[in-house]
Amino acid sequence: MRIQLPFLALSFFIGLNTANSQENTSAFDAYAAEADGYFTTFLPTPDGIVSTDNFASRIYLFDEGSYKPLFSSPGCGRYMHLSPDKKSIGFKYIQTDGKQAPALLNIHNQQVTFLNSPVDVCGQVSFSNNGKIAYTIGNDLIIKHSGTEQRYPLGTYVNIAPISPDGNFVCYNDNYDQLFLLNLATNQTLKITSGEHGNIYPQWSPDGNKLLYSSLSGLLRVYDIEHQTTHTIATGYYASWMQDSRHLIYTSLENSNLKLEGSDIYKALYDGTGITNLTNSPGNYEIACAPYGDGIIFQSLNYKSVNTLHLTSNGAPAIGNIYQIPGSLNYKPCSITTASSTIPNHGSRNSTLYQPGVRYPGMALWLWVLRSNFFHYGGSILQQDT
Repeated sequence: MRIQLPFLALSFFIGLNTANSQENTSAFDAYAAEADGYFTTFLPTPDGIVSTDNFASRIYLFDEGSYKPLFSSPGCGRYMHLSPDKKSIGFKYIQTDGKQAPALLNIHNQQVTFLNSPVDVCGQVSFSNNGKIAYTIGNDLIIKHSGTEQRYPLGTYVNIAPISPDGNFVCYNDNYDQLFLLNLATNQTLKITSGEHGNIYPQWSPDGNKLLYSSLSGLLRVYDIEHQTTHTIATGYYASWMQDSRHLIYTSLENSNLKLEGSDIYKALYDGTGITNLTNSPGNYEIACAPYGDGIIFQSLNYKSVNTLHLTSNGAPAIGNIYQIPGSLNYKPCSITTASSTIPNHGSRNSTLYQPGVRYPGMALWLWVLRSNFFHYGGSILQQDT
């Protein structure tokens, strides 16, 4: 029995790189890159590009060649979702006392609105295109729409339970990390995974006809809802749908002799065909790709830059630069402040927040965030994945 977390794959190789650093001092120092910080989860909006970092403790906004922190709290950037109108970020807010609340961050004015009073455990926030907001409180799924609230018992705590674009379905994990579709109109469920492996991170295609997900070991699969078929893609991380709902992009990590050798960004059709290496650059360590117009946006680890990639008419990639990181992300010692947040039907309250733009030291806090955000995404991850 073992723990396998795809988003920790880079950290795993970082440890391996550290062990081999004395053998090859000229090699890329992945451990230093992790310590300096890098950007992930890029979400284009009219106000700029929203992003988080590898510590997931801050939410940023890129605009006109610079960036600023919008909000900071433990784990706030991990699994954050952009609302359909691209004005708000849905995320899990974790207080210093460990209580959690599903929340919305207004990108324009940085106002935080709680969707529920803080509780022991809650889930991530997701949106449908017709105005529904979904999240979990304890073992229940909550759907908010037009001032109403519906509750669906799931029988277990689930951290990631995204609602479909049409607002008719929710995908969630059970205690054995198998994925189910819940029909919100009939309350009927359909199991879409076979039970041979644990499965995580379900993502709806923009048209709502397919679900992208990963095994615990990082093998990407797509479930075609209309045809009720499953397609295997490849082993990859930071996977995202393109806007055409036919293609997806992901990061492939390369290793040799227990050492991280490189990474590239790939594009594939939803049925596992047409796999193409978009970056194909042995000397560049690209990760964390996301759709950006008709192209992609990604982070280069060793060049410390946020870049865009578009394919020209002759098929050659055209690389653009969004931001060049001048060293580290400038983490500062942590200080605690108090800010006002709004809770619907509860008026205004004071919540203890972390100072924007800081890193949170302290092993106890980070172990707690690890437990809350990594281990509680939807059932036990201590499953054998063979």
